[in-house]
Amino acid sequence: MQECWDGDPAKRPLLGDVEPRLMEIMTVDSKRQEEEREKTKEQVAKDMLEDQNVQDCTIDSAIDATEQMGCLG
Repeated sequence: MQECWDGDPAKRPLLGDVEPRLMEIMTVDSKRQEEEREKTKEQVAKDMLEDQNVQDCTIDSAIDATEQMGCLG
């Protein structure tokens, strides 16, 4: 792409030469962004599940402790 800025206009590529290269860059970047979004969504889902598991364990532990003290059941 640096040749687009060549000091000699005759050495600069034509739009017809540059456009396909730009489209390829955009396609690759779009795919990369989508992959990153998917990874982020998967990580958020995993984190939420882990948080729920921690909360469930904490609740279970609290119930067990309360039962051992004879306060429940």
